[in-house]
Amino acid sequence: MTDHELLQLSAKAMGFELEYRHGSDAFYYDDPDTGREQWQPLADDVQATRLAVELQLSILWFTNLQYVMVERRGFGENIGWTENADRAGALRHALTVVAAQIGSTLP
Repeated sequence: MTDHELLQLSAKAMGFELEYRHGSDAFYYDDPDTGREQWQPLADDVQATRLAVELQLSILWFTNLQYVMVERRGFGENIGWTENADRAGALRHALTVVAAQIGSTLP
């Protein structure tokens, strides 16, 4: 899946309607708490954590093997990293992929 597809489907899993803006090459949604926000769980720790909490995703760290597994009944993703700096990015990516898998099953 492309990043755009991951963003669209993960937002669908959260129940968000996205608006794409060509000028900024970004997706936006209306957050009931904060107003208009850019949807970027691939880069934003808070939004990625929100995916984990709202969708009740399980996170398993395999630090010695340098990968993280994210899963929810019937859905899952393993993402590896090469340096400690990549660890957070691997987690955000895995959370977004699993959310997108869930979103792809919704009507």
